[in-house]
Amino acid sequence: MLLSGRNTGRSSAGNTILGKEHFKVGCHATDCVEGQGKVRGKTVTVLDPPGWLSVVPGSLMSLSASVVTVVLVVMNVSSSFSHTVCRTAEKHLEALGEKVWNRTMVLFTFGDWLGDTTIEQRIESEEEPLQRLVEKCGNRYHVLDSKSQGTGAQVTELLQKIEEMLVEERLEVLQRGEQVGKSLILMQEPEMDGVMGEGIEVLVANHTDTPFHDGKQD
Repeated sequence: MLLSGRNTGRSSAGNTILGKEHFKVGCHATDCVEGQGKVRGKTVTVLDPPGWLSVVPGSLMSLSASVVTVVLVVMNVSSSFSHTVCRTAEKHLEALGEKVWNRTMVLFTFGDWLGDTTIEQRIESEEEPLQRLVEKCGNRYHVLDSKSQGTGAQVTELLQKIEEMLVEERLEVLQRGEQVGKSLILMQEPEMDGVMGEGIEVLVANHTDTPFHDGKQD
């Protein structure tokens, strides 16, 4: 799911990811638009909801509850990042639940504007609001040149980062399950060992309940 305010290149980014013109650029939609396509042999679904100035944070919960795996916060790299913009982004993300930060990445658009400046230099040049948002997203970010259509290297790299993010999140869940399991084993009699595995499985399963599941969707 792509989240942003207006004039961030969100719809263009969706078209770039899918490698085709699906989302209407410059059109302020009032409903969520869904696009799907084959990208590097994988079926990718992109959700483009209305800009967050047109939708209240809570309304995203029902949308994300059954379909969203990854959230991309779209930011125009040429714009200034005020406290208001970044706080608005945080508010919408927090409405999706605490776990959303484990599956969220900042997607900078209009990457050609950077010229010889690296994205790291751009982030460092900004004040605390943008740096805090990137930090809350686990320092995960990607730069996209929305003028370049097709599933080229920039899209392949984005999908790789998304897959790595999901793998890291899954490993953290499993590690937490192991730690809980060890604690429970110390508290239980030896004959209860057979029950422990079931308890761990439940904890892991609960983590992937709403608002996210493990489908291959953006």
